[in-house]
Order: sequence, then structure tokens, then C-alpha cells
Amino acid sequence: MCFCEMRDEYGEVCMNKFKIAIILVVCFVAVAVMAGCSGADPEMTVATVNGTAIPYRSYVELYNGLMSTYGYEDGEELKDITIEELVVQELLLQYAQENGLDAISDEEQLQIDESVVVYFDTLKSQMVEEAGAQDSGNIYMNPTSEAQKMYDDYIKENYITEESVREHYTKQVIFGKVRNEIMEGFSVTDEEVQAYYDENVAIQELAAQSDPDLAAETYLSGGYDVSLYVPESVQGKAKMIKHVLVEISDEEYMQILAAQQEADYELADQIQQEALEAVYPRAQEVIEKLNGGEDFDTLIAEYNDDPGMESNPDGYLVYEGSSFVESFVEEAMRLENVGDTSTAPVESFYGYHILQYASDPAAGPVPLDDVSDSIKTVLASQNQSVFWQNALQAMQDRADIVNYEF
Repeated sequence: MCFCEMRDEYGEVCMNKFKIAIILVVCFVAVAVMAGCSGADPEMTVATVNGTAIPYRSYVELYNGLMSTYGYEDGEELKDITIEELVVQELLLQYAQENGLDAISDEEQLQIDESVVVYFDTLKSQMVEEAGAQDSGNIYMNPTSEAQKMYDDYIKENYITEESVREHYTKQVIFGKVRNEIMEGFSVTDEEVQAYYDENVAIQELAAQSDPDLAAETYLSGGYDVSLYVPESVQGKAKMIKHVLVEISDEEYMQILAAQQEADYELADQIQQEALEAVYPRAQEVIEKLNGGEDFDTLIAEYNDDPGMESNPDGYLVYEGSSFVESFVEEAMRLENVGDTSTAPVESFYGYHILQYASDPAAGPVPLDDVSDSIKTVLASQNQSVFWQNALQAMQDRADIVNYEF
């Protein structure tokens, strides 16, 4: 258990819409209209990849999924997208076969089988809802029901069988293995980290000089992917806070969570109060030693149960609205002067806190060593997608791909 401010420091990875092979599970369960040529042979070849044929039934499944799930419009553009995606999927399968990644373990097979059951159950439930049936069991109990007719028509028109669904989920497992292996070649270099740091320190410093109030608001709200420059205008609005956490036991913590999940809040409160009573004497001991002149850092080393203080030796940046527990923020804001400490243990969900107003935030650039890991996370999020797309493009460039008119 770690009392740390959890801040989202990664950006979304924007997948190229033409290369979304790994995220198509949701597409497969979507109810959609029929695509392409009515009555076409499901085994008709729509493309070949290194001599391997892609059947029309695979085209229909993916076309409908893309249209209903991602909002593509029916037409030639979606047709081209679908064919290109099917080609990518076949290339991934061929890569898996060539590199020994196509074997399915017993555990993976169990997950695939469970996914197949869930797929058909979900599809039946959707048909029941579409048919306006009140009893979700109708489709299972009444073979003449409207929901059953809709279900039968849908799987027939879209060439859906238990085998095809199992094949789909098997591919998802294999695609994941391929992506993991290819992405092992990805890394963020120290030079890239330094370049990001230099560029964004300059940007944030300029923003701090141009509009101090906005800069302070942006910094305190986590408006940057990584905050690299502390504006002078932050001073007076935020404090560096050290604390000693005397925490309840992990076992009691898990018991409280379990009771809350069962909506037994009375039991959760009872467990928490008993747990707090058990650790209160230790928390009060910290207060007494503080009153006796003991050094706060010495007390942190002796009593603190928050491992987050090790990675934040100067303390946490705390301000009104920061994402610490409410009682912690309130106590931090109550402390008026640097060096002030709590006069009594502060209760929270985690245990008891004893706080010290350690310092004001130091204006200026944040040391690179303090933020390098965060920068690597951001760069990985931004660049992994490009690395993956380039790998897929390289596969396509090497492959013998033939698209057929239909």
C-alpha cells in the first residue's frame, strides 16, 4: 500500500485506423447490416498475401464490425480499409508461423473457449433486446420467437459459425504475441529524453513568464504531460509537505475494501475504526517525540510506512484540490509557516498522518533526474505507435499482395 499522488502522465496512443488488428475484438460482437454482395460465395477470394487467400466471409465480418463500432460509412472507402486490414492480419499470422508464435497453450485455449461462449451469449441478448422481448430466456426456450429468427438470419447472412468465432479469438491471442515480440525492439534513448526535456523546459518557462497566473494554474492542475518548470507564481499556492504515515495493516486494508465491495459499509467502518485504534498509540508517539524536539526526518526514517516518501525526499507538492485524501490536504493547508508540523495525528483511510510544511516549491527547471522516468513514459506512449506502424509497413513492402475485384 503506497500513499502517493497518482497522476496520469501518459498520452493516448493514436492507432492508425488502417492498422488496428490488435483491437478488433469489440468489432466482432457488433450487430450490423450485411455488407457487400448478397448471396456471394463466402469462400470467394478477395485478396492473397504471399499466395494465401483471404475469403469473402472474413471481409464481411470485419467490414460490418468497422462500420458499426467505429462509425465508418458504407462504401468504397470502408471496403479499401477492410481489405488493407485483412492483409495486415494475414501478415501477422504468417509472421507468427515463421517465428513459432502460433502455438496456443492450454490456458490460452481455455480463455478462447470462454470468449466464444460470451460472444454468442452477447449476440443472443442483443437480438432479444432488438426484438423487444421481456424474457431474456426466450431465445433459448422458444425456437419460433422473433429474437431466434433474427439471430438465425444474422449468423447466416454474416457467415458466423462457432468455428469462425473461435478462429477470430485465436487470432487475437496470436496477434498479441506478435506485437509483443516486435515491440521488444522499441526503446526510448537518453538523447530523446534530453531533447524532450530541453524543448519543453523552454516552452514551460516562456509560458510562466508570459502569463504567471495561467502558468500556475496549468502546473497545479497537471496540465502538462510532464511538469518541467515550476513558475514563481506557484509559491503561496502550494507547499512541499513531508509526512509520517502510520498505516493500518495490509490485511485490515483488504478486509475494508472487501466489505465495501459487498456494500457492507457498516462492517467496513467497524474494521477501519478498530484498525485505527490499534495504530493510534504509535502515531501519538510520533507527536510526543516531535514535541520533545526530535528531527522530523529522523522520525520519517523510524516510523513512516509510506514508501512514496523515499522517491519524494523533498515532500509532496500539495495544494487546494490536489489528489491526496481530503484530510491530508486540509491539514497541509492549515500549516502556516515552513517548519510547522501537525499537533495531532490526522486520520485517513490509510491510517494516521503527521505532516510537516517542509518548504515552498523551488521556482525554475525541475532537475532532469527527477523527471526522466516520466519523460520516458510519455515518449514511449507517443512513439510506440509509430514504431509499430513502421514494422507493419515494412511487412507489407516485402509481401506479395494481390487484391481482387468483387
